[in-house]
This record gives sequence, C-alpha cells and structure tokens, in this order.
Amino acid sequence: FLRITYHRVILFNWNHRELVQPAVKNKKRFMNISNNIFFGLINWDEIQSERHVGLTGYAIWKIKQIGDIRLRKVEYSSNYKADHWCEKGHIIYCIKGEMTTELKDGSLHILKEGMVYYVGDKADPHRSFTEKGVTLFIMD
Repeated sequence: FLRITYHRVILFNWNHRELVQPAVKNKKRFMNISNNIFFGLINWDEIQSERHVGLTGYAIWKIKQIGDIRLRKVEYSSNYKADHWCEKGHIIYCIKGEMTTELKDGSLHILKEGMVYYVGDKADPHRSFTEKGVTLFIMD
C-alpha cells in the first residue's frame, strides 16, 4: 500500500478498506446526484470505443454521459504515457493492472488493482503512465 505525503491526492485501497487522508474536522458532505437521473445500467460491451494516442502508447475510452457526470471505462496500453498535464478532477478505480500518476510537483503515486484515487478540478495537475497496461473506471 502506498503512503501519501502530498495532501490533496487521496488513495483508497478497496480490498483492505483503508483510506489515507489528513484529518478533517468538517461535517460529512455527500455528492449531490441530480434527482432527474433515474436508475440505469451500463453494458460496456455495447458502448463504442474511442482511441486516444499518448506520448507513447494509446488509450481506449468507452464513455457514458449521465447528466453532468461522465463515466468512462479506460484501457491504457502497455508503455502508455499521457501527452498532457490534466487539470480535470477525477475519481479513478483501478479494475486491473497498475499505473503511476505524476503530480506537477514531481511526486509519484502508484495506483494498483482494487485501489481508488481522486483529485479535484484544478487542484493538482497530473499525468499518468503505465508499463504493462491498466484498466480503469473513471468518473468526472
């Protein structure tokens, strides 16, 4: 399990139900999902894929937009490296494989199978890379 020293990127190990984050004294607040989003299912096999080329390797995206929420199943090829610094906020669950995310401050964070990371919009510019490939579920 990776210990985090940078306070804005939080990793969650789903298999061990561990959350690493700084102490927070604020009241609990939950995501507000609009009441006009009704129950639905996504069969990723029925979603058309898009190919995005990185500095090296490529990513295959399958996207489902639900109101203001974008859900994606993303597969990075082996030796994939993002071609840009991303400032968009995400919640990312690692389904299979492993990837490393670099923050603009130079810190590196490893996301392994069963783990989640999240980052807010414009909070920490980041880019990711993987040696062996990875499959992710991303919500933003």
